[in-house]
Amino acid sequence: MSNFEWVLSSCLLILAVILVRTLFGKRMRPGLRYALWLPVLFRLLIPGVIACSTWSVLGSVTDLLPNQEIPNSIVTVIGGSNSQVAENGSQLSMSGSEQSESDAAQYDIHYGGIPITVNDLLNVIWLTGAVVTAAILIISNLRFYMALRKRRKLLEIDCPVRVYSVENLSSSCLFRNAIYVTAETAADEAQLRYVIEHELSHNRHGDLFWTFMRCVVLIIHWFNPLVWLAAEMSRQDCELCADAGALKVLGEGKSVEYGSALIQLSVSPMLKSSLLFATTTMSSGKRSLKERITMIAHQPRKTAVVSISVILIIVIAIGAALLTGDGWDYFPMSGNNISDLDTDSILSNISKAKKPDDTSEIWTDKYGINASLDPNLNFSGFSNTIWFCYTKNQKTYSSQMNINIRNNEYNIAKYEELYFEYPIYEGYKWSENDEVYKLRDLLNAVKYLPQEEIKKLAPNADAYSIDFKSDLSPNNEDYVITYNKDGVTKSHESKIHLVICPMQHDKQYNNGYYYVFNGQDSIHAYYVE
Repeated sequence: MSNFEWVLSSCLLILAVILVRTLFGKRMRPGLRYALWLPVLFRLLIPGVIACSTWSVLGSVTDLLPNQEIPNSIVTVIGGSNSQVAENGSQLSMSGSEQSESDAAQYDIHYGGIPITVNDLLNVIWLTGAVVTAAILIISNLRFYMALRKRRKLLEIDCPVRVYSVENLSSSCLFRNAIYVTAETAADEAQLRYVIEHELSHNRHGDLFWTFMRCVVLIIHWFNPLVWLAAEMSRQDCELCADAGALKVLGEGKSVEYGSALIQLSVSPMLKSSLLFATTTMSSGKRSLKERITMIAHQPRKTAVVSISVILIIVIAIGAALLTGDGWDYFPMSGNNISDLDTDSILSNISKAKKPDDTSEIWTDKYGINASLDPNLNFSGFSNTIWFCYTKNQKTYSSQMNINIRNNEYNIAKYEELYFEYPIYEGYKWSENDEVYKLRDLLNAVKYLPQEEIKKLAPNADAYSIDFKSDLSPNNEDYVITYNKDGVTKSHESKIHLVICPMQHDKQYNNGYYYVFNGQDSIHAYYVE
C-alpha cells in the first residue's frame, strides 16, 4: 500500500464515522459514539492492509485516478564539479556505446552531486512538518506542565488521584495522572465534586493514553485537515463519554446540578489550542456545550436497532478502507493459444496497472518466462508466468503477469519488488551484456512461434515448456528455428532466444507429471526482426 492509498483510506474511514455520527449521534450511547474513533486511530497509525479481497472501495477509487506519468526528473543537483539540472534522470534505451560515452556525465550527475527528486522533496516537506508539529506539541506540554508546577496547590481531599488547585487555570483538566482544578472550582464544594467525578471518569477510560495517541496521529498526519477535524470531534466525544461516566457514579438525580456546573464552567475560556495538549479539559467550548447539556438531560436509551445499524455501517467502512484487492489486476485473454497474445493490449494494461515513467521501456531479463503448452500450443493449466520490470520515480521494480486459461484471463500482480534503485544503475540494464530485453520483444517472440515447424520437429510431444536463454546466436544445437512475425527466416540477427522443450506424459504413474526429453531434443527458436 502506497502512502497515498494510506491517506485516502484514512480519509474514507473518517468520513464514514462522521456520517454515522451525524445520522445516529443523538441516538447513540456516548460510549459507542466514542468507540467509533478506535478503527480510525488504528488506520491512521498503521499503514498497509489487514487482508485481501477481490474488490474494495480503495482499489476502485485508485483505479479511477488518471494514468499520469510522473516525470522521472531530478529537480536540482547540488555538488559535483558542476551543479546542473537533469531533464531526464533515466535514459532507459541506451545502447552499449551510448552508455559508455555518457558514463562520465552520469557519474558527475549521480555520484558527484546529490539528486533531489519530486518524491524526495515531498518526503522532506512531510518530515519537516512532522518535526515542527512534534516540537510544538512537546514544547507546549512542557511549558504547560512547568506552569502547573509553579502555581499548583495540593488539596487534602479523599480521591484516588492527587488533586491540585491552580491559580489562573483556564479549565480544570486531567494531566499526568493528577487532577488540576481552577481556584474558583476548588472554592465551590459542589462544583469540585462534579469536576473530580468527570476527570475520574476520564481516568477510568484511559483517556490520557488516547489523548497521547491523538497527538501522535497529528504529528504523522499534520498536513491533513480532515485528521485535525477528526481529532477535534473525537475529543468532543471523549467529553460526552466522560459526562456519562460521571453521571453513572453520581446518579441520574444529579444530572440537573451536573449540567448547571458544566454551564458555569463554560463561562471560562477553554484551554487554548487544546488539541496540542496531552490532557483532558472539562470545558469544551460553547459550540459543543448545547449537545453535552442535551445528552445529559436526555441520555440515549440502549436501542438494539441503532447499535446494530451503527456497527454494521462501521464494519462495512472498515472493510472498504482497510481491505485491498487480492493483489492482482485482472484482464481478459483474447484466446488460449500463444498466437492469440495481444502484445499491445498487454503492455497497455501493465502500464495502466503500474504507471511506469516510460511505458515503452517495460523490460524483462533471462528469467522472463515460465510457460507450459499443450500439443496444440495452447497455454496449459500449469504456471504460465511472465516477469517484467519498469522504472517509476527513479526506482526500478519487478512484478509478474500470470496467464490463467481456466478463466480465460491473465492477471498482473499489484505488489512490486525493488529491482534496483537509481542513480547507482543509471542506464545499467540496456548494455549488451546484461541479459535484459524489452518485454514487447519477448511477447512477440512467443506470439509468433512457428507452430507447424515445432510440431514437425516433435510430433510425439504431449506438451511443451518454454524457457528463456540469454545467448542470442545459434550454436551447435540440433534443432534450430529462426523466425519473425512472417514465419521462418534465414536471418540471424536475433533478439530473443527461446528453448521449446518437448515433454511426454509419465505413464508409469499417470499423475499429471511430465517426463522431459534430454537437452539434445530441445528446439531452439530465435526471434528476429
